[in-house]
Amino acid sequence: MAFAKRGVAVSPTITPLTKSTIVSEKWYYYLPRSLLDVEPNHLLHYIRFLEPSAIPLPVASTESVVVPSLNIREASISATKQLINVASWFGDRLDELARSMGWKQPVPLASVTIPVFSDWRSAETSNQRINQLITELLGVIEIPEQARGTCRTIVLDNEPLLLFAGAWLLPQKSGESQEWSLLLILVMESGIFLPEGIKLQISDETSVFYEEGPKTDTYWYERVSGKIGEELTLTIILNEQRSPNTFVFNPDGLMNSPKIVL
Repeated sequence: MAFAKRGVAVSPTITPLTKSTIVSEKWYYYLPRSLLDVEPNHLLHYIRFLEPSAIPLPVASTESVVVPSLNIREASISATKQLINVASWFGDRLDELARSMGWKQPVPLASVTIPVFSDWRSAETSNQRINQLITELLGVIEIPEQARGTCRTIVLDNEPLLLFAGAWLLPQKSGESQEWSLLLILVMESGIFLPEGIKLQISDETSVFYEEGPKTDTYWYERVSGKIGEELTLTIILNEQRSPNTFVFNPDGLMNSPKIVL
């Protein structure tokens, strides 16, 4: 664009947007650099001399713009979802995301008789309750030696909660896809009653299949399963505040994946 002499207003060129300007899957709008006037003196000149009526605005185009079929709720979930790959736990390690979220070092679930939770900086009663629940579950469901678990503190509405998650591979049946199991336990970090009105949602990648409150005042737990690579999300809800926690078992998503033996 040529710069006009002082006192002579020249209208800027406006290029209509077409299908070449597409909304990406992450809801970013990409504009070609050629559409932008990067000369600051032009802007100063337009502000000083240009009349808005002199700008030739383009006629609205009837050409449709391709946008992803992602609704507002899905876009919000996609923007906030932090995916925890539990496959790393079987090498007794955490990835950078899990560490940044406050997940602790994974431990074998079969070692609950050992005070493995003593260094988790939580109240002793919370650790004891988790240990007790896992011990009881060992007598009800089959938890293999390779199972691993860890926990993190979540604060909702000023209430500190302790979420424990354990995972293991399920024996693969002939002709069926490999599946994994996810054990979830929620207690108060202080060891007292869970806050009134707390709700738990569990969903896969398509829908919510569990939505209930705790059956007791002091703890909640549930065990779910999914296929390898399938995401499972626990959402903790308290007084309109939500904490989504998404887990996946994806050994292919790890570098130097640990060998997992059934």
